[in-house]
Amino acid sequence: MSAINNNDKVGLIIFSDKIEKYIAPKKGRRNVLRMIREVLYFQPEHKGTSIKTALEYLGRVVKKRAVVFLISDFIDTDFRSSLAIISRKHDLIGIKITDKREQEFPNVGFLELEDAESGERMIIDSRDEGFRKRFALASKRREESLRMMFRSLGIDLVEIFTHKSYERPLIDFFTRRARRIRC
Repeated sequence: MSAINNNDKVGLIIFSDKIEKYIAPKKGRRNVLRMIREVLYFQPEHKGTSIKTALEYLGRVVKKRAVVFLISDFIDTDFRSSLAIISRKHDLIGIKITDKREQEFPNVGFLELEDAESGERMIIDSRDEGFRKRFALASKRREESLRMMFRSLGIDLVEIFTHKSYERPLIDFFTRRARRIRC
C-alpha cells in the first residue's frame, strides 16, 4: 500500500516455467488491487519453475530502472547469470519463501510424495533417520549456496517462513536498508 501513498508504478510477473501473467507497471489503487486479486486467485497453467525465464522477460519489458522484488522458493537451477544481469540494471531484492518441511522431514512413517512440477511419485519411509539427516543436510547446503550466490552478486535476500509471521523479517530488512542508504 505504500506504493499507492508514494504514487509509485507497480507491476507484476507471475511465472512457472513460462510467463503466466504480466501486468505492466502503473500507478494507482486500482492497479495494486488488481495485482493482489491476481496473486490470490491465480491458477498456473504450467508446472515447473524457471526463474531465468522470468528474469529474461523482465529485462525485455521493464526498460527503466526499477525496484524488483523476486519472490520465490528458489528451488531452481541455472539462473545465476540472469540474476547478475538484472541486478546490474535494477535494484533487485530476493524474497525467499520457505516451508519448514522443505528443511526437515517429519518422522511420520511411510509417505507417498509427488513432485509438484514433474508429477513424479515416490514412497519414502520418513522414520529412517539416515534419510531425514541426508534430506536436512541437502536442504541446508542448497540454502547456503543460495545465500552465497546472492551475497556474491550484491543482492539482498529476505527469508520468510510459512509457519512464522512475515512482518518481522520485512521490517528488519527495510530498517537495515534505510540505514545503509543513509550512510
